Amino acid sequence: MIQFAQGHKAQVDVRLLDAGETSELLSISRRTLARLTASGAIPSVLLNTCRRYRSDALRAWIAKGAPTEPGAGEAIMAELGEGVQA
Repeated sequence: MIQFAQGHKAQVDVRLLDAGETSELLSISRRTLARLTASGAIPSVLLNTCRRYRSDALRAWIAKGAPTEPGAGEAIMAELGEGVQA
C-alpha cells in the first residue's frame, strides 16, 4: 500500500519474479529470457547481484506487444518512473 501526500492510498500489485518464474510466466526458455535481458529488451531490475523482473513492468511490456528490440525494456522502466536499470 502506498500513502500519498494528501492521504490517498493506492494498492500497488508489484511482485519481483526470478528468472525461473519469469520464463515460466512468459512460456519462454531461460536462455531466451537471458538473451532478452542482456539486450535490455525486457524490463528488469538488478538488486545487488540478483536480476529480478517486476510484474507490473512485465505487464506493460506485454501490453506494448512484447518488443524484442534492444533497449525496449529500459524504455518501459523509464516510463514507469524507475529509470534505466543496467
